[in-house]
Amino acid sequence: MNERERVIAAIEHRETDFVPYHLRFTAEERARFIAATGVADPENHYGNHIDLATCMDFATEPEKGLFRDEFGVVWDRRDGADIGMPVEWLLKKPDLADFAFPSPVGSEIDKQMAALTTGPWNRFRAVTVGFTLYERAWSMRGIENLLVDMLQDEDFVGELFDRIVEYNIRAMEQALKASADFDAFYFGDDWGQQTGLIMSAQLWKKLIGPRVARLLDFSKKHGKFTIFHSCGKIVDLFPFLIEAGLDVYDTFQPEIYDIVQVKRIFGDKLTFLGGISTQALLPYASPEVVASTTREIIGIMGKNGGYIAAPTHAVPPDVSVENLLAMIGAFTLRLP
Repeated sequence: MNERERVIAAIEHRETDFVPYHLRFTAEERARFIAATGVADPENHYGNHIDLATCMDFATEPEKGLFRDEFGVVWDRRDGADIGMPVEWLLKKPDLADFAFPSPVGSEIDKQMAALTTGPWNRFRAVTVGFTLYERAWSMRGIENLLVDMLQDEDFVGELFDRIVEYNIRAMEQALKASADFDAFYFGDDWGQQTGLIMSAQLWKKLIGPRVARLLDFSKKHGKFTIFHSCGKIVDLFPFLIEAGLDVYDTFQPEIYDIVQVKRIFGDKLTFLGGISTQALLPYASPEVVASTTREIIGIMGKNGGYIAAPTHAVPPDVSVENLLAMIGAFTLRLP
């Protein structure tokens, strides 16, 4: 089995020779790891299974540390953050009358797709649709404002969400036009916090769910697997997402979920990506505990497929190189 075959087998809930895995770092941690190990390209060196391109968020830098995305949101990253926070909200009130939605940046999408599809043929290839819906909306309107709008002005929120979905589909169409030689669309929208959803499940299913289903359906109709990232505890949404056509859920946080129970209930219907805690395990445990815990999680989650081992998020700079190497060693160990 090569890397692509191994990921597809896991998604299809088939046993693999060993569990596929995906390494991901924040920019600061990646630089530290390279400096300490001398490994210039750790993702390739250690056999990463997934290659990623994007079809949006091609930011310009009008001022050092400030990055403007296609929608006009300026993100402050002067403290070195990978994402940062918006400098101000573009939508001061719940009204789109004076806001001009952008068009996808076709030239940049074409470059991304060329790099992705001329890369290693044996990798699983995915195209990210970042800040898929709710996050795109709050970046424009503000989190508190948007949550209030969801309760008080459903017409505005529905129009905003629909326009964002339309933009996403145009960007996805551009990616497919540039090259259809990839395996999945990889969406991302944080709906959860440590103990549950940010909004009620009822409100999510009314305003967010149907738009997510439309994006998943678009992906499926073009023969692509579907991956969705959301931080936090969103187990209440798993049945809806499975019915809507979700193949892979990222990120699977063991300090939030009972992994044995989740595997038992959903393990034959959903593939989980993540599982190696960047919140508790990797920053604080010894290398020996990191290795043994990683192997334990792989043993539970990898049974009968349905699991891609990975840190629960891009590894932050408070994780030691020794712990990263312990995790990677457990990833690459072929379990009996």
